[in-house]
Amino acid sequence: MPKSFVGKVRAKLQELYTREIKVDKQNKNIYLNGDDNLYPYEIERAINNSPTATRAADIMQKFITGKGVENDVLVNKKKGYYLSDIANLAGTDISIQNGFFIWVGYGLDLAGEEFVPVSNKLDVLDYSNTRISKEDDNEYNGRIYYKDYQCKKVNYGKDRSETKDEWFYPYNSSADIIISQMKADARKALGRKKDELVTIEEMVKHYRGQVLYVNLTPRYKYALSKFDSVFNDADSEYRFSLYVNTQMRSGFLGKTAVVMQGLDEEDEEQEFENVTKWLGAENSGGVYCLNVEQIEDLDNVLKIVQPKAQLDDKLFVENDKRIRRNILGAANNLPEPLIYAGEGALFGTSGDTYKQMKLFYQEQTQRERSAIEKTLKRLGFETKIIPIIEEDADTEV
Repeated sequence: MPKSFVGKVRAKLQELYTREIKVDKQNKNIYLNGDDNLYPYEIERAINNSPTATRAADIMQKFITGKGVENDVLVNKKKGYYLSDIANLAGTDISIQNGFFIWVGYGLDLAGEEFVPVSNKLDVLDYSNTRISKEDDNEYNGRIYYKDYQCKKVNYGKDRSETKDEWFYPYNSSADIIISQMKADARKALGRKKDELVTIEEMVKHYRGQVLYVNLTPRYKYALSKFDSVFNDADSEYRFSLYVNTQMRSGFLGKTAVVMQGLDEEDEEQEFENVTKWLGAENSGGVYCLNVEQIEDLDNVLKIVQPKAQLDDKLFVENDKRIRRNILGAANNLPEPLIYAGEGALFGTSGDTYKQMKLFYQEQTQRERSAIEKTLKRLGFETKIIPIIEEDADTEV
């Protein structure tokens, strides 16, 4: 279970639109994703802690990937993934991180008298665990590294940095380069020298594959999450919930104190029993009798105290709408009735208006949907995502 970053000061991350992404020369020359290399984990945790952000990301993913893809085909036999599953995984990472890492495996098919590499297997790597490394002297992309960067300790307390990293080649469609990589991986796995031959089966079996990084904010080395600008709002929504929960569990909510004076030990026990019977909806008649001698002030004998609840409703009312509006705006201008079915938002909306909102949001997510389609086509898989709602020919948007 990932360790929550709750309690971490946001300012420590700097303003994330100016976050520093630098090369870690002590660790494979990888580019750090944020000052502490934990940016994707923190964004994901902030979204998961916020009900509005969680719903928004979920709805966004559904609109990005629609109803699946036309002519769906099996693309990863080992995991049982179809092309639509790959699109869904990529759409999930886009909705949270604004990018995705797609792994490509290759087979070798005979074309004429030569074997040529053909992409025959796809997967999507966990975005939070994936990093890119520095380009070489010829400006070619560096290796793609994969591990849990927030887990400092692994088996038997051994430091994670001392374990062997899993890495992949950056995507390159050159047949010569792919075959060269296949031979190198096979020889290394089998302990053979550089000039020793390897078979086609050995090349395919031991090839680690390539990874293509799709970054929807290419001005940055790593993608900037759509929810980056509302990180504080998502965190505030979580803390509002935490505050209410704390007050419900340990505050003065609905508490009652009965203060008695001048009673001996026997009378005190009897009155405690009487008051206990008097409490609740199902009581012994709803009448409580206490016989006292004539006194000037009854409060000197019995006093009921009900502390005021510490919940400040105005604090939540004033901020809830602002927080919700900001988060939905960051989520590609998600219309509120599409995410909140309560308060008459969904069922109080006419069918035509609701359809128009769905068409509007489908348009707002077109760029992300197109990015997935183009990426899969680039990898050799003809892809057309089926929209979540079809636009009628006579419908004006």
